[in-house]
This record gives sequence, structure tokens and C-alpha cells, in this order.
Amino acid sequence: MKLLQHRAEWIAFMALRGGIRALPHPASRRMGSALGTLTWAGAPGYRRLVDRNLARAFPDWGRARRRRVGRACFRHFGAMICDIMSFGRFGPVELCERLTLDGWEHVQAAEETPGGTLYLTAHLGNWEIAAHPVGLYRGALHVVARPFNNPLLWKPMLAERERLGHRVIDKHGAARDVFRVLRSGGRVGMVVDQRVRPSQGGIEVPFFGHPALTTALPAKVALRTRSLAIPTFGFPQPGGRYRVRFEAPIPPEGDPHSEEAIAALTERYLQSFEEAIRTHPEQWLWMHDRWRGP
Repeated sequence: MKLLQHRAEWIAFMALRGGIRALPHPASRRMGSALGTLTWAGAPGYRRLVDRNLARAFPDWGRARRRRVGRACFRHFGAMICDIMSFGRFGPVELCERLTLDGWEHVQAAEETPGGTLYLTAHLGNWEIAAHPVGLYRGALHVVARPFNNPLLWKPMLAERERLGHRVIDKHGAARDVFRVLRSGGRVGMVVDQRVRPSQGGIEVPFFGHPALTTALPAKVALRTRSLAIPTFGFPQPGGRYRVRFEAPIPPEGDPHSEEAIAALTERYLQSFEEAIRTHPEQWLWMHDRWRGP
């Protein structure tokens, strides 16, 4: 039964991807936005969750503004999913021609220092596109990811990432490989804005002024390997283009064995995400129950 389900999902995915790639690339976003609007209309539970999260993060916003941003959020993620399927049609050169890079000097400076480099991002904008310039221009980027439950769907995603200069580290038990890569002076990419239970290494740090369970792994490895962390974000632009922004590196400070130092560094990482989210609130994953307790 599981095999039949996986095969049916794969057939549906391939049909959708084929339909999207039959369109001009910029049109994929318009199609995805329409699908996002339909999802918004048919998912009252998620609408309530988005409204609750927005009210927590932006207590001065009225209901009308939260509703407007919430709907735009659904449209954005529908567009992003279709966009990811669509840009797989491009080779590395053509993809790079669609990128505008801000803050590339931070990448160059960080990689000239001893030790490895962490590229940290959030479920904001298009985080898949954000990783590609590093892998294509600087060398292999080891990205931490959880394989899909459906291996038939995971296989093309894995191939796409490896084609663009990535090496995937399984999220389950990732710490050892992350340490190894950074100690050898390599690059690691992580998406670290979601809730992580204490049993999985989550610690409470402020996020939008409220305690939020967050993975401590990036701070732990940065402190122990003395690796710089670069907040990295990708945003869609008109005409099927993308702007990738690299923020100033965040240095590791403090005793690597100190819980206070780990928490303080984790909070600095989240602060960089919060600043970017406040600039583009409609492009963050408000559908995630971020402030739920253990």
C-alpha cells in the first residue's frame, strides 16, 4: 500500500512539474500564486494559525492587515513551490545569469579566514535558491536536510541539489558530519528557524519577543570550530529573477562549553532572521506552529 501511495504521489508530482515547465518560467509564479489562493480559501485551520502567529509577532497590527499578509503568505509559498519546480530547467550558467548577489564580499571575507563557514537561513523567500551561488561559485556546500518520506520524490530533489554544487547531510544525526566538514574548512548550509523539541537539542531563546524552542546545533558547532556564520536569504524578483543577500558574518564568541554562550549566539542568529522577516513578512512560513511548547 505504501509503495502504491508513493508511486501515485510521484506521478502527480511529475505531471505537475511537466505542466509547469511547459510554461514560460515567470508564469510558474503566477500559477503558484493562484494555487496558494485556493489553498488559503480551503484551509481555515491554517488561516487561524497564521493569524495567531502574526498577532504574536506583530501585536500592533489590526486584523485586516494580518489577513492581508496571511493571504499574501499563502500566495508566496504557492508561487515558490512552482518556482522551484520551474528553475530546475536551467543549467548552472543560465541560473547564475538570473541571480543578483548582495553582500558577496562577506562570503569572500569569511572564506579567507581560518575555519569553516556556516550559511544559515530561514523559511523565508526562496531558501533553495539562496544556497546555489555558494555551491556554484565557491565549492561544495553541505546542506542539512531531512529526506522526504517518499523516496521517489526525494530522489529528483537530491539530484537537483547535487547538480548545483550541494552535498546533502541527513538531518538525523547530522552533528558529526557538520563538525567534520567545518573542522576541515568546508561549508555547511542549514535552515534553522523552525521549532525543535528539547529532546532533539532545542533550547528556548527569544524570537519576536517570545520564547521559542530553537536548535542549538549551529551555535555549538560554530563555537567549537570557530566558524563564522553568514545569514543568507533569497528573494524572488520580477521576470523570473532572484536576489540573494549575504549578511555580515556573525562571529562565535564565548566558551564553547557554556550554555549561556550557546544561547546568546543562537539568539543572535534568530535576530538576523527576525530583521529579514520584518522586511518581508509575507514571505515567511507563518503556517508553522513556531511558538508551541514542548
